[in-house]
Amino acid sequence: MEEGYFTNLPRGQQVYEDVLRRKPLAWVALDDNTEGWPEECLENFVRTHEHDGIADAETYARLVERLRWLSNA
Repeated sequence: MEEGYFTNLPRGQQVYEDVLRRKPLAWVALDDNTEGWPEECLENFVRTHEHDGIADAETYARLVERLRWLSNA
């Protein structure tokens, strides 16, 4: 992929483009920025706390839930 094109995409779209290219069997993405995440990615997306990251209890619980889901995929 052309670097200029990639770097100008929102982070969520960058992740989605990479998933389409690599075709992983299962994946999860962590980010505190919700902009630019395609609808197709949202079940694999865990929004992290703006300041506390995954140390935030709710974020951590969502991450654990997604990882359990992935381990059963």
